[in-house]
Amino acid sequence: TDSSGRFAFCQSPPAFHVVAATAMDTGLVPAWSLDHSRQELAMHLVLGPATKLAVRVQDEEGVALAGCEVRVYDLAQETSVVARVRTDELGRAAVSVPAAYHLAFLSPDHDHLHAWQFDRAAGASPVELEVRLPRGSDSRGLLVDEAGAPLGGLLVSAWDERAGWHWNGFAKSDELGNWVLPAHRGTTRFHVVDLDGHFVALERT
Repeated sequence: TDSSGRFAFCQSPPAFHVVAATAMDTGLVPAWSLDHSRQELAMHLVLGPATKLAVRVQDEEGVALAGCEVRVYDLAQETSVVARVRTDELGRAAVSVPAAYHLAFLSPDHDHLHAWQFDRAAGASPVELEVRLPRGSDSRGLLVDEAGAPLGGLLVSAWDERAGWHWNGFAKSDELGNWVLPAHRGTTRFHVVDLDGHFVALERT
């Protein structure tokens, strides 16, 4: 952008998305603008204020998890990812968050489960958020229709019942309908949706 905040594209594809972000930590949340065409003459992007949030990620025994990816989803921008960092060797990271957001903690290995925290508000306590990722075990399944034919290309997600439902991750069924993903060892729900996000089935184990 120039000194007045204006920008222009010399060349652009027929359809595209636009993201605006500052090169330095200026306390502003990146702005996304989706589904534009080259015929549009102008667009307006607003970078909102951000709040710093410190996070600490550990396993069930309190051992720091380095390399865990922390993602911030801005609820005001069609749940766009506006920040993504990885924890250091102490399991710590700092991210800038918007006024309302989701947090995702993606395990650095196959042994630990992912975790989500939904509908958070900036400024909510504690100042340092501590998250623990438990170990999981592989769950396997087979998707078939009523006639017994395999259902490939569907998304299976696992949710466990630890003090409220926690998302563990997802997997895509192969052409034979088989799927495998790490899940919690306790009560787990498996949701099945198609690639358009339409609900297909629910199984609880």
